[in-house]
Amino acid sequence: MVERIMQDWLNKAWVHYIHDRYEEAFQCYVKALTISPNNIEALYGLGNIYKVKRNYTKAFELFEKVLAFSTDNEQAWNGKGATYNHMGDYQNAIKCHEKVLEINSTNINALYALGFIYRDLKNYKKAIEYFENVLAEQQGRKEEMGLNKLFSESKSTLYYLGNIYEEMENYEKAIMYYENALEMDPHDFNIWDKVGALYLKIGNDEKADYCFGRGKSKFFKDFFDHINRKVKKPKPKSTIELLKQGDEHYEKKNYNQAFRYYEKVIEFSSSNKEAWVKLGNTFCKLNNPEKAIECYEEALKLNPKSREILADLERVKKEVK
Repeated sequence: MVERIMQDWLNKAWVHYIHDRYEEAFQCYVKALTISPNNIEALYGLGNIYKVKRNYTKAFELFEKVLAFSTDNEQAWNGKGATYNHMGDYQNAIKCHEKVLEINSTNINALYALGFIYRDLKNYKKAIEYFENVLAEQQGRKEEMGLNKLFSESKSTLYYLGNIYEEMENYEKAIMYYENALEMDPHDFNIWDKVGALYLKIGNDEKADYCFGRGKSKFFKDFFDHINRKVKKPKPKSTIELLKQGDEHYEKKNYNQAFRYYEKVIEFSSSNKEAWVKLGNTFCKLNNPEKAIECYEEALKLNPKSREILADLERVKKEVK
């Protein structure tokens, strides 16, 4: 009974954490620790929250506490590495993530982290090596991950590889990876625009026009035209039920499915600010910050005094700078 109560607190903490509700997550982890003071999952979770809040001393203290119980705890080593990375101490971050790979050479989080660090250090060769390893691991876990998660995560990795080749000005390679990402998710309008811009750079105007026709500006024009069209549409039995179904897919990380439910709510009620916010959150998870910004702006028009929506909007705008 006690074990089940503790697990409930841990589950609630995780749901709050992935939705960026850090204060609520913090309280849930504390509740779990009152039941089991040395619970590794709760200690690690609190360490992550302190890292996000930039209280690096407390974050390190908690990760070290986990490692005192289990020196080979991959999450704690990754947590330390991520904290060093937040601090701009890339060398120590690399050491921590490499320690994880010594323990488990297939740890995707460590491979990802090293890919991002080397990309930021402009060591593109090493970054590509790590992202290619991530891609190989994702493809090898097809049955374990399920198709929805595989497509979502593989698309992200392909997108990052495209970014790197674009920074290297190897536009043909960048296009190849972006187009592979679009095979995973042909509705990613941000990538269509990126590919269109690259085709312009290499002088292929015809393909550029096609890509821009599939891109963000075309999507939003068609989307809003559809919403504002003066045609009587049958209302669903409950937009609340549609939102609930979208939330269920969102929590399972089935972001493409979540997108469809939130979009459906907006089709029936373009003044539903909650759906606009949730659609914005989903676009963030699908690595489309530009579209997320437009959704948050729509939500803010409907509720101009909302501090939460404004905070979401400002956070995403910082990410695209």
